[in-house]
Amino acid sequence: MIKIYFNRVSAIIANEEESQRLLERYSAHNPVLIRVDEHFSPKKFFQDFCGKENVIVILQHNQPEALLKRFMQDFRLIEAAGGLVFNEDGDVLMIYRRGNWDFPKGKIDPGESPRQAALREIKEETGLKHLKIKGKQAFPDLDQEGTLHLYKENGEYLIKLTHWFEVEGSREDPLIPEKREGIEKVKWIDPAFFPAYLKHSYLSIRDLAFRYC
Repeated sequence: MIKIYFNRVSAIIANEEESQRLLERYSAHNPVLIRVDEHFSPKKFFQDFCGKENVIVILQHNQPEALLKRFMQDFRLIEAAGGLVFNEDGDVLMIYRRGNWDFPKGKIDPGESPRQAALREIKEETGLKHLKIKGKQAFPDLDQEGTLHLYKENGEYLIKLTHWFEVEGSREDPLIPEKREGIEKVKWIDPAFFPAYLKHSYLSIRDLAFRYC
């Protein structure tokens, strides 16, 4: 299975057997099932659903990776990296930007590895200085290396792959939001209080939080 996010939509690419299980799992959310054929257009699909709210779409295809390649042909790939940063008390670092709580992340610069980019972005966006990567977050139930996000910018269709890492940070470091990037707040959050914050967050961030925190 492969999961792609855009706006408030989750699209899951799955084969027929997996699709039936997903229909049962998400039955309370009235998922939309689309049986993909040769006429399916990733761009038209994006256009048709990008304005919808809290929708789960199941894209049934016997070869999920082949369908992902079709998305990659229609959307230019951008790679990014970020981190789920934990302090000594088990609290998780979140940033507040443009009305949403998020995890620190950003695009990978030329010549950078995902690990290097994740550390740089966390430092720039939050002010933390003492960081240590513990490992890369895996997605064992999905056939992908990170989260996938579709969007349109300056008339161009883009698909962003974000690599996620588990990172150790310290409460001793001062938190300094990167204002020029629109970050208003940086805060350590006890995972027990996540539901209140994740009401104002992206679907991909909600899934990450409940998966790893």
